[in-house]
Amino acid sequence: MAVQIARKRNKPIPATQDVVDILDVTDDYIILKNFEYRAVARVSTINFYLKSDEEKEAILAGFRAFVDSIPYPIQILIQSRKLDISSYLANLREKFAERGEEAKEIAESELSFVKQLVEKNKILQKFFYIIIPFQGEAEEAERELNLRFQLSAKALEKCGLKVNRIEGEKIVDLLVEANNGAGKGELAINRIAPKSIDSSNSDYYKLDDLYVKTFLIPSNGYPEKVFGGWLSRILDMQESFDFSIHIHPSDSGLMAGKLARDIKKLRRTTNYDQYIGKNPDMLTNIKLIDGEELLNALLRGSEKIFDVSFYLTTRATSKKKLEQASKAVQMIFSSMLLRSHSANFQQEEAFKSVLPIGRDYLHSTRNFNSSCLSACFPFISSELSAKNGIIYGINKHNNTLVTFDRFSLENANQIVFAKSGAGKSFAVKLDTIRNWLCGADVIVIDPENEFTALAEAIGGQVIELSASSKDIINPCELEDIKNLRAKSLYLQGLFATMLAQSVSGRTKSIFDKAITQAYEKKKEVYLADVIKEIERLGAKDASLGLERFIRGSYSGLFNGKTNVELNNSFTVINIQNLEEELRPVAMHVILGWIWEIIRKNPKKRILVSEETWQLLQYPDTARFLKSFAKRARKYYLGLTTITQDVEDVLDNPDGIALATNSSMQFLLKQSAQAIDKITEAFKLSVGERTFILSCDVGEGLLFAGNEHVALKIKASGDMYKLITTDPTELFEDEDV
Repeated sequence: MAVQIARKRNKPIPATQDVVDILDVTDDYIILKNFEYRAVARVSTINFYLKSDEEKEAILAGFRAFVDSIPYPIQILIQSRKLDISSYLANLREKFAERGEEAKEIAESELSFVKQLVEKNKILQKFFYIIIPFQGEAEEAERELNLRFQLSAKALEKCGLKVNRIEGEKIVDLLVEANNGAGKGELAINRIAPKSIDSSNSDYYKLDDLYVKTFLIPSNGYPEKVFGGWLSRILDMQESFDFSIHIHPSDSGLMAGKLARDIKKLRRTTNYDQYIGKNPDMLTNIKLIDGEELLNALLRGSEKIFDVSFYLTTRATSKKKLEQASKAVQMIFSSMLLRSHSANFQQEEAFKSVLPIGRDYLHSTRNFNSSCLSACFPFISSELSAKNGIIYGINKHNNTLVTFDRFSLENANQIVFAKSGAGKSFAVKLDTIRNWLCGADVIVIDPENEFTALAEAIGGQVIELSASSKDIINPCELEDIKNLRAKSLYLQGLFATMLAQSVSGRTKSIFDKAITQAYEKKKEVYLADVIKEIERLGAKDASLGLERFIRGSYSGLFNGKTNVELNNSFTVINIQNLEEELRPVAMHVILGWIWEIIRKNPKKRILVSEETWQLLQYPDTARFLKSFAKRARKYYLGLTTITQDVEDVLDNPDGIALATNSSMQFLLKQSAQAIDKITEAFKLSVGERTFILSCDVGEGLLFAGNEHVALKIKASGDMYKLITTDPTELFEDEDV
């Protein structure tokens, strides 16, 4: 396509393809017009903010080893773009529609909220790339680029990063987006080239309807000292930009010779000052000491020298917005003691230096040694975004949207720790309703009647378990006699919970024999049948302790035929009106009943169990719960356990096992008394520890596998009213 370039000078106007220095894109790499070749790889990031000092040092050492190992130039590119949530919203809308009319109102409210959240908070996405070059024969390009990629990936993996090569159409898509390309045509270059280019302005460049302005940092524009991760201020800017770092290995021998000459001059200066009796110049002495240290390091081979250039391109849809973004960039640079300036009269070359093609057209470089370059570690972010995940909130560090699918982890279990009033019930209810909207069935064991209003609002089912209720669950229910062994172990644990004590080996043997004989005599067994056998076998103390569950005020709860069913996609089992001492028993019975249902009919489900610490007080029940958590994954179940009694969970080996068998952990605000236990159990860094001690209500650390994110929970106004647990708000709104 012959698309014109707007110019004020009377010169021949080439097609935009002639301005773009790309010849073609193959399945594996980019071919430039001078027949150089480029491989492109996407790099994951690290939440550097929350790492301990030792971890940061290890990461920087790994990055230093990486740059020291490369004998050829590389480009590191970071792109920041406004989040496009159109496909995410379309995916949510499709999932929400499956919940039918009952969820329509809340689904529309949630979709509207997500859209407004992104627009209001200027939520961005960050993408990190390395561009690996090769210059040579075409026959060698593929092999050599593969080798260089593998070496780079292996070196960066030692920093805890994942490196994935992008190929074919994904490379084209990256180049189209970077160039604001036309996106049409059979040939890659026709899609990559923009419809028009205007390079007539000295201080910006225009590609079709996109305005871009590139800043560079001159060799004398850097601060004297920097710390590890100092580039994070740039990377977290709330603007759309491309930030490019070109790293050119330099000849350390030449630099050593130059340094030696400079040191001689400085020594002559200091010697002469001494000779004439002049006070030594402090700056000259510092330069001399630093120069000697660097020269010794170069001679030992412990330091290398690199020519490094930094370029940042701001992007906007109008000239006014471009100027606003440019001012924001310059303010950030100034606050970091960086002197930058616009690449006036060189905007085209500067823009091309930021493109993912590994070329530095301006060579506005400064010498960095290995130590200084390692401090420029750029793969810093704490994003947690999944295309198919539910929304959790906003990332506290970089204002990105936190979305994740817990079922994508090795198990879908989640454990929530928080002090009273930190917002744990609100967080879990929000997580639960959003997972339900996205297709997961939900079962909640609710000891404080916090989920009933939510269930009723979306047409859910509420089962009431109390001494006066008519709902009964038979813990002895067994459909297949082949599962008698598992049922016997479960009932033995239940009896220990009912007795509120550990039982001896002899008593367990009697329990096992009594259970077996009860099922031999009857097909449909109830609790009274088993207790009768226990008494007959001589365990009178145990039978007396269990008798209150088959006679008296507790007899209607578990001694009879099960008369409730899980026939709804959102079921709440309310045990608020049960006496405190009965709750562990009820939870044990409920978990056993749910387990049988889940085994018979596996499907995507979430089971929420509040105040689980109560079950951990009894060894048999604790072991059952631990087994439940371990095996849940096989039946497509995610177990959510919640507690504010951190010590009771983490002082218990089974409680620790429960926590470690949860691939997702959510730590909200913690008390000073519990922080040491939390720190030890979850290996928190100093930054993480400080954050969960000082964060606000509704904020915390979300751990998803190896990803750690500082999170602020977000909910729409309608959702907030539906799930709030703040008593003052509940009394103000009688409908809730």
